[in-house]
Amino acid sequence: MKTKCFLVLVFVFTVLLSACGNLSVDGNKTTGLSSENSPKQTIRIAFEALKNGDSKKFNQLIQYKERREGVLIYKDNKLFGNNLDGKGKELIKSTFSNFSYDIGKVNENKNVATAQVKITNRDLSNVYKNIPHYKDADNPLIEAIKNSDNKMVTTNLKITLNKTDEMWKIEMDAALADALCGGLLAKW
Repeated sequence: MKTKCFLVLVFVFTVLLSACGNLSVDGNKTTGLSSENSPKQTIRIAFEALKNGDSKKFNQLIQYKERREGVLIYKDNKLFGNNLDGKGKELIKSTFSNFSYDIGKVNENKNVATAQVKITNRDLSNVYKNIPHYKDADNPLIEAIKNSDNKMVTTNLKITLNKTDEMWKIEMDAALADALCGGLLAKW
């Protein structure tokens, strides 16, 4: 039983943290992203991409910081891979099926902006406790997410955006990632 849960978590971790290479400027042209987008538009486009399961567009608007944990260095780790299909896309769609947001005040100062954002999603913080109930499912985690109760959780955050390569990018941190995923990542 513990082995199965461990394997499910390894699969999920791989999907959530998979990086599929760096994006080129040409990649922006195919997704309609523009250097003329304001910080508020950038947030809206990124969050709508999540709601629509478009991880590639989402990742183009996110700035991931390098971090060190012991001897391991995580560089350009993505919350979601760029080219998800099958189970990965299903995981995103189930995680963000009830996701909503409200963008408040945005302050812009040269190449840095901050925005007050209210993020609401289903409370997924206890999903891991329900995985054993779906052990016979094709993907127990996705089933546990789909069948979680409809209790909602709202988080108010101040997020930072940086202008990089003439485009605004949202600075990803643990608090933002956890709020986006309804507490799903809090236990990691």
